[in-house]
Amino acid sequence: SAESRWEHTLVKAAADDGLKVWEAPISGRPDSNFVLDVLGRLYFLSQDVNDGAITHLVVVDTADGAELWQRDLNLGFAYQNLALDGQGQLYAWDWYKLFAIGRLRRADLAVTTRRSDPGPAVAGAPLKITAAVNNLGPDDAVDARLTARLTPRAAVSSFEAVAQGESDSCTTDQSAGTLECFLRGISTAQARDTELTVQLAPDYTGDLLVDVSVEGIGVRDPQAANNAAEPLVATVEQPSPDLFVELVGPAWIAPGVPFRYEARWGNNGTGPAKDLWCLTQGF
Repeated sequence: SAESRWEHTLVKAAADDGLKVWEAPISGRPDSNFVLDVLGRLYFLSQDVNDGAITHLVVVDTADGAELWQRDLNLGFAYQNLALDGQGQLYAWDWYKLFAIGRLRRADLAVTTRRSDPGPAVAGAPLKITAAVNNLGPDDAVDARLTARLTPRAAVSSFEAVAQGESDSCTTDQSAGTLECFLRGISTAQARDTELTVQLAPDYTGDLLVDVSVEGIGVRDPQAANNAAEPLVATVEQPSPDLFVELVGPAWIAPGVPFRYEARWGNNGTGPAKDLWCLTQGF
């Protein structure tokens, strides 16, 4: 039948050995070249099987072949082509007309990092870091990918990340010391926080470097300079005690009246104290 005649399959092959990675069905007849943007999205034109005058612009995610969206266009029958310029503007043309279909969304994404907990970074203890992503516009509700790298890997026993948004998700590569979070629908109204908890190695002393960056998904970022935060450096030290003692008692003593003082001891340090001894002297 005419319908079965135009069943096509989009195939992705690995460049190194030519093996098929995935395949995805195409609804209609592909009658144009493909355009691949820098964000890994594949654009092509497809004609309706039963009515060649209806042309669809189809966008596919090259990671898995899933169709992201499809839109009807008023194009002619033949010589349909696609082109993408350096500003993210998509063009199509047929026999008689040139069409400017649309552009990639634009959003200036910026990321900063800060320590979430005060005090020193102590070996064997957790270290909490907040990465804040801001969408400076102009387009609202954009998706982004947040990445972080911890170096040296020897400074870290383990780490995890929790993103703020309900639809956000994070994965970690413990052996490589990297993490990746997908942040969905970042608005221009407020920052989107991701909390990173690092369990420091008990035997490490020195600096831990945390590099965090962000990139938009399906958007064009006009300002790339703020896509990477200033490297966060935490100086890791071994735990050590900080002992104190205070005397609590009356401010003055009357002659012939018994009095009592109480000695209070404590440790304000980052590690335990042991094998202690106390020396008291009379008045």
